[in-house]
Amino acid sequence: MVLSIEGWAGRLPGLSGQRGRRRARRPAWRRSVCDGFAALLFALVAMAFATQANGSEYRRFVGPLADHLIDPTGQMTIGEASRDADAFVRADGRNAANYGPSPTGSAAVWLRLVVPSIVNDRTGDQALALREPRARTMTVYIPTGEGWHSLEWRIGAGSPTTDLATRYPVIIVPGKEIAGKTIYVRFQTPSSMRASLWLHSDFDFLSSYAFENLLFGIAFGMLAGLTIYLASAALAARDPVSAVLATLVLSYLCYVLGDQAFVGSIIAPGALVAARLMSLGGTFLIFGTMLVYAPLFLRTSRHYPRVARLVGWAAGAMFLTSIAAMISVVVEAQSFRQFVAPIGMCAIVCYFFLVATAVPREPRRALVFLICWSPTFMGAVLRMLHDIIPSIGADPTAINITYFASCTSLLLSGIANAIDLQSRERAARRAAEDGANRLRTFAESASDSFWECDASGVVTFASGPTCTRIGLVPGVRLGDLLAHEQSGGDSDARAALAASLSNRAEFRASTTLRLDPGRLDYRLIRFRARPVAGSLGLCGIVSDMTEEVAAEERVAQQRKMAAIGQLAGGVAHEINNLLHPIVNLSRRVARAIPVNDERRRLLDIVSDSGARATAIVAGLLTSVRPTPGDSRAHLDKALSAAIRNLRTMLPEQVILSFENYAEPGPLVDANEAFQVLANLVANSIYATRGGGRIDVRFTGSAAVGFTLSVEDDGEGMDENTRLRAMEPFFTTKKPGQGTGLGLPIVYGIARSWNAAIDIQSEPGVGTRITVVIPSVTLRNTETAHVNQG
Repeated sequence: MVLSIEGWAGRLPGLSGQRGRRRARRPAWRRSVCDGFAALLFALVAMAFATQANGSEYRRFVGPLADHLIDPTGQMTIGEASRDADAFVRADGRNAANYGPSPTGSAAVWLRLVVPSIVNDRTGDQALALREPRARTMTVYIPTGEGWHSLEWRIGAGSPTTDLATRYPVIIVPGKEIAGKTIYVRFQTPSSMRASLWLHSDFDFLSSYAFENLLFGIAFGMLAGLTIYLASAALAARDPVSAVLATLVLSYLCYVLGDQAFVGSIIAPGALVAARLMSLGGTFLIFGTMLVYAPLFLRTSRHYPRVARLVGWAAGAMFLTSIAAMISVVVEAQSFRQFVAPIGMCAIVCYFFLVATAVPREPRRALVFLICWSPTFMGAVLRMLHDIIPSIGADPTAINITYFASCTSLLLSGIANAIDLQSRERAARRAAEDGANRLRTFAESASDSFWECDASGVVTFASGPTCTRIGLVPGVRLGDLLAHEQSGGDSDARAALAASLSNRAEFRASTTLRLDPGRLDYRLIRFRARPVAGSLGLCGIVSDMTEEVAAEERVAQQRKMAAIGQLAGGVAHEINNLLHPIVNLSRRVARAIPVNDERRRLLDIVSDSGARATAIVAGLLTSVRPTPGDSRAHLDKALSAAIRNLRTMLPEQVILSFENYAEPGPLVDANEAFQVLANLVANSIYATRGGGRIDVRFTGSAAVGFTLSVEDDGEGMDENTRLRAMEPFFTTKKPGQGTGLGLPIVYGIARSWNAAIDIQSEPGVGTRITVVIPSVTLRNTETAHVNQG
């Protein structure tokens, strides 16, 4: 059963997910499978009952053997019936009498029957049962030597010969009193007047009646469980189809309770009006509810809104008819019973019309609807034909099969509805997962990351690159992470966090975190969070502001250098105007004076001083407006040559190492390479006080670019010094020991290489300056920067 349902689900559009998809943890699906097993059990029990009903030698359907007549007034007596033998319609032995719906409230049917033998032993008791639960009275007239002995059954009162209260007329009499005799049976019913008369042995009747009630008990339990399941699904999923189907199942349950006389004989003995209300009113209520359910399931309103409106009006008219029918029951009018079968046939035609309109747009839903409801339609048509065409007789199987067919249809519809809900749930879950993955992708690709913590500051959720970079993961206490903050940012981010958690206030803090204790790697991190609604924690974003701050520094540095460049250019031009006559004239005058003359020596001093002043001015111009040199070489060779020259000028206490793991590198001006390396090494020598270690590394390739780093174990720089290191004329050296132009010159040359400068430093630990060089250098392009981290 499970495999067949799954196979069916794989072929339904909108009623199933992809075939072969792994199913896990689906309680609603398990419930639908249980419903399927219940349907199987019900079918097996029904078949067993049918086999017992048709194959036992202890019972016989004697309706086709009985002559019959109808008494429209209900006033005919047994004497009149027995004397007017020709008034009876002769039985043909094939079809039982069927007069359709009762024409009046007092009409009665008379049956004349020669009782056959059903067992060899005629001393056993036998039961005459009229299986018409809507019958109100039945009287059996048995001939005696002195006249007629009558036994009367009334609904709610039970049989006169037993204390058993039955749902339909049953009279148990000794078999020897009726065997072979002609008896008369008179019964009244406000519903269909059919000669559904059976002859049983007493034990066979009791076992059959108990088994029949057991079947209906199983059906009632199934219908009640299905109603609860559908109602729960409707409330949980806010699904109108489930709600209408639950109403339909409940309506049918009430209808069967009234139609099969459980109300009026067993549940509430004597409540005949209530049973009739549930039976007749429930019939039209079922028709109307189906007119609501069918277009909802077939999605008629989506494709044919006008048809859906027409069907809605028809459903409303059916509900009004149901109310009118219940009023007719209360006032004891019989008119509405005549219209049940024609109206039901019209409703079935309407259902098929809706299916036909759904085939082009919703073919699989139309097929599912037909599969689910074909049993009910066929059973209902067979039953209503007995009312519309009474001449076809009364076939008990055709009349009663509608109960099994309707229960089967309701079960199949419940299973289809469960599959549909599961399909929509899976689709919604996939959509939610896709949305969550999409948002997660956006979050992880964004510069900001997202986090959440509980009332104690323990991180419960974290997503994004910044969270990963700084170690902000679930389970970490945010206060402990902030305990590693360094200089820069807010003075006390931990205090701000504690205040936000205790006061349920907004949390804002910026702090500098050292990512790796063994490296000079810092990040400027900004936290922003708000209290979580319904919780004592915080949720917000965390941003790595390092690059942003560095970019702002670069812009400020560029503006400052541009301003200084303009100033330096003007100053250099004026100074050069003064220096040129000093140098040129002093040399000209010196050539006219003998070499050993003291005046010649003084003029040489003036000329040399002017030349040095010219060099200083040229260096200043180079720092703000670098110009290409004349000699070009690959960067690795230019650096190696610079190292060789520098080694000869280093103090003996300084250890200079050079590691070259790179490809040749881009072509650069060898003089510029020497200037960069000389200035960086000179700063390191000063930082180590002339007695430390300096490591120069050159790595990279044409594919990823090149990196030149100079690292020392000197005094290091504080944050303020690091931020101002590129400023021209800024120096920490004593007066007369430095000009403050070393790093600005390096910055200018790096800018001409399209390179970036990264300064990492910590007081007491050392400094590392890294120049990141692209594989192809471009002059006069902008990307040099100062990076905190």
